[in-house]
Amino acid sequence: MKTRKLVASILALILGVSGSAAMSGPPSPDDLNLIAKLNTPYISASGGTVYLQLTFHAPRGKAHKRQPLNLSVVLDRSGSMADQGKIDFAKSALYRLIDRLGEEDILSVVIYDNEIEVLQPAGRIRDKRQLKTLIAEVYPRNSTNLGGGMIEGFRQVERNASRRYVNRVILLSDGLANQGITSSHELGRIARTYRSQSISLTAMGVGLDYNEDLMVSLAENGGGNYYFIEHPRSLAGIFENVFSSLSQLMAHNCHI
Repeated sequence: MKTRKLVASILALILGVSGSAAMSGPPSPDDLNLIAKLNTPYISASGGTVYLQLTFHAPRGKAHKRQPLNLSVVLDRSGSMADQGKIDFAKSALYRLIDRLGEEDILSVVIYDNEIEVLQPAGRIRDKRQLKTLIAEVYPRNSTNLGGGMIEGFRQVERNASRRYVNRVILLSDGLANQGITSSHELGRIARTYRSQSISLTAMGVGLDYNEDLMVSLAENGGGNYYFIEHPRSLAGIFENVFSSLSQLMAHNCHI
């Protein structure tokens, strides 16, 4: 089968359009386009391996109204967060995130050590100053039930999850999961389950003592990004990058 015909057939399945429409002309700079290429001009009747490269081209510099966010920030408040002022840098970063949220955005804040507490239930922020006051009173203590905090973050986002929103949990930790569910396999399974419901997970590891393998696994299973933050003073910039990337999202929950 000729490459062009095969690619058109594949695009028709992916995009739900005809082969001729999928292959018509060069991509427009104002649209999100999918370009497909095979590594061979013909497919052998006797079988073999063929590679398909799919490339998305997003428009550059095109102003658009961003999709509302449905976020849950899950913040580690275990005792080790007192080191190097981690908790203070984390709170400052969270303040800046709150300032960037609009009227249509939804935010919840979950804090965890060996206990799980919902500091701000999922909802639109009516009084940003009051929320910042609540966050300012958070201090480090006790051990680390990372799994419990993550699950509660997912539950908060789940309350309003829909295609209208970008649904995301932002999990921050500087240590090891030593309370509640500690199995990396089980935590990864939970992240995959919520990912199938269009709720993704961004994982942030702060310092040098957290479980990097676990945090990377959670991000991969959760369909989000992973950040290694060597010094806590970088937290504000990382939160800014996360907000910017979510605000400029062109497509999400894509399946091929």
